[in-house]
Amino acid sequence: LLLGWQSVLIACVLMFWFETANGYTKPAGQQRKSQSSITGTYEQGNNDLGSELIVKELPGKRIKFSLYSYWRCPDGSACNGSANGVVPLKNSMAEYRQTDPAFAYVLRLRFSHSACLVECNAPSNFGGFNVDPSGNYRKVSSKAKIN
Repeated sequence: LLLGWQSVLIACVLMFWFETANGYTKPAGQQRKSQSSITGTYEQGNNDLGSELIVKELPGKRIKFSLYSYWRCPDGSACNGSANGVVPLKNSMAEYRQTDPAFAYVLRLRFSHSACLVECNAPSNFGGFNVDPSGNYRKVSSKAKIN
């Protein structure tokens, strides 16, 4: 005769075996997502130097993004730069290349759980004097207002 806990253990093992052997999976609403979405709005900076990055995940392991950076001059004027496009996403990383010879630069976007590291190899081509989009962006919203 089996004791109470041994019977329960055997029942659990048999249930698990039958469910997995027959290809059982949880209904769609109950399955846990393996990776959090990178779709959202990210920000970095302060009042004189800042950037906003808006990202939307697309089918086919791609993202659509819009990046805007600015630097406020002491006289109140501002310099700014922007980039947008659709690029492949691989291993939570994306790369955008501006190929115009007069303004060539590369943006690298590296996403983590709630942040994005942006690297720009030629900030002066991105936005001019003192405008550098490079830095650590924190996710401030899971919404992406981008067309």
